[in-house]
Amino acid sequence: MSHRKFNLVGGLPQWAKIYQTTFLFIGWLITTAPIALVTSGLLDVRQAWAEEFSDRIVAIVNKDIITMSDLEPELVDERKRLRAKYSGEELNRRLAQKVYDVLNGLIDRKLQLQEAEAKGITVTDEEVKEALQQVAMQKTGTPLAGSVLKKQVREQLLLERLLAFQVRQSVMVTDSEITQYYEEHKDAYLISPAYRLRQIFFFVRPGENEAPKRSRADMVYLALRTNGNFAELAQKNSDGPEAAEGGNLGEVREDELLPPLAEAIKTMKPGDISRPIKSSLGFHIIALDEVIPPRPRDLTEVENQIKSILYKKRTEENYHQWLRELKKKAFIEIKL
Repeated sequence: MSHRKFNLVGGLPQWAKIYQTTFLFIGWLITTAPIALVTSGLLDVRQAWAEEFSDRIVAIVNKDIITMSDLEPELVDERKRLRAKYSGEELNRRLAQKVYDVLNGLIDRKLQLQEAEAKGITVTDEEVKEALQQVAMQKTGTPLAGSVLKKQVREQLLLERLLAFQVRQSVMVTDSEITQYYEEHKDAYLISPAYRLRQIFFFVRPGENEAPKRSRADMVYLALRTNGNFAELAQKNSDGPEAAEGGNLGEVREDELLPPLAEAIKTMKPGDISRPIKSSLGFHIIALDEVIPPRPRDLTEVENQIKSILYKKRTEENYHQWLRELKKKAFIEIKL
């Protein structure tokens, strides 16, 4: 980012000389001319000029300026959020940081809009109209005047088109990069543990007295503890659809289990049979036959997900590098 000082003798660019001359005159008008204005009956004119130019410049970006009136609307919602959460010195610190962050965001935006103009990038009125219709359906944040909203939407479309041209079109993700990422992050793509289970289930209907079902479950558990056959007891007593198969549930993933069952199984080992476990559906006696440990998903299952991650990361890197180059070539002065 370039930060050149103004030459007060003769080094100002022509547009800055105009601003300087104008504001010098305004300063004289506000501080020196009141008597003449009152004498001529033009005090209201002086007040109007003072109000108009109280909107001071907060940053200069090449040939454009950012004023306090550009900055303030961006801070309205953030001020409300921060004041609801903080107070005192912490609030002041966070507000100051937010002003700095928002101003830098406006500078970045101004630079990019200038670049879009330099590249001859445009959007049509029809594209703006379609985008406004989508915005109208969302209606979030502080309401904006129609002209302000239209301007913001047009600028956003310009920026999206600029980034597609300057940043995204050069982003590529290769198959070898996807494979490498997969190998380095296999733990992020694990299938949850699974179990081979059998169950004897005692269903309790909503509003039903659960005591008889609990008593029945305890009796079946006692029979199992005295060498009762699990499959036979399931066929005779279970209310579950798997009763005909001796209570066999097959392979069940941890995230498919009811929470009380998943919690109980963590303390079991293959060959164990649980005490009756109460759930929102009734009571369960679970036999754990096998634990199937977590295993990585196949690359083909997660390939598109990984590609999206790498594409986003590469796009962000390219964007920040491109923006840094824009700033190096720019004249930027912050005047807060």
